[in-house]
Amino acid sequence: MVPAEPSVTRSAPVPGALRAAFLAPGLRRLNGGIFALHFILTACFVALPQALASLPALAGVPHAYVYLPVVVGSGLLMLPLVFAGDRPALQRPLALATLTLLVFALGAMALGHGSLWPLVAALLAFFTAFNFLEASLPAAVARTAGADGRGAALGVYSSCQFLGAFAGGAAGGALYGTGGPTLVFAVSALVGAGWLAALARK
Repeated sequence: MVPAEPSVTRSAPVPGALRAAFLAPGLRRLNGGIFALHFILTACFVALPQALASLPALAGVPHAYVYLPVVVGSGLLMLPLVFAGDRPALQRPLALATLTLLVFALGAMALGHGSLWPLVAALLAFFTAFNFLEASLPAAVARTAGADGRGAALGVYSSCQFLGAFAGGAAGGALYGTGGPTLVFAVSALVGAGWLAALARK
């Protein structure tokens, strides 16, 4: 005799979960945020190698000597932010603060990319903010979506991340051809400022 099928608690239907992943206000802000973050990153890395190559102080010097200390230093600076971000009361203030830092860093890159040390300082601030936001956003998506909608929400989130990288590369190339690194960094700062304004309205 075939045993009866055990009862199973079914999760929300996939179309409903996908609809929520696209339309729920909290998830929409997070999807827009990761789109903006990877737009900024990819656009900046269209212009940044050219900006570094134009600096007389780096003539003939591999750019790894700039990138490696900046990435390691930003990782160390990010650690206290990650630990503080485990406290629910600090998650939103930290997101606003690090996004503000990202916008200011991009503005400093637009204004100071012609000098080595101002550019290095701006890059350190940029990567500190970027690394924290990149690490904290997926957890925010999982919290916001809940157990039933988590898979669909993370799928949409990842798609927005890759679309942002594509759009940033395309826009970065067009902007660089029009106005060089200054225009790329300035437009990236405006994208970050738009994201900050949307987040601050919550």
